[in-house]
Amino acid sequence: MQDDYLENIDMLPDHMHEAMIAWIETGRVPGNFLSSLLSNNLFLTFHHADQTNLAMIGDYINYLYNYTPGECWGSPDKVRAWKERGGLA
Repeated sequence: MQDDYLENIDMLPDHMHEAMIAWIETGRVPGNFLSSLLSNNLFLTFHHADQTNLAMIGDYINYLYNYTPGECWGSPDKVRAWKERGGLA
């Protein structure tokens, strides 16, 4: 179960794999799009999305909900705590 985020990373665009994995594993803060998405800020998520990510926001939500630790996304407080924790490491 713990490696589900790796096994299902192909649900996301290739150019976002490294940032998402680094976020989950080490708490390294990603760029504006992922930070907004992880913090559950819908307006900024759409604002910062490139065309590829814009079309795949539903896939991101599915991926986060089903395959990542619930503590690493969902609100600014959760994102802050995950960063301070250093991710799974």
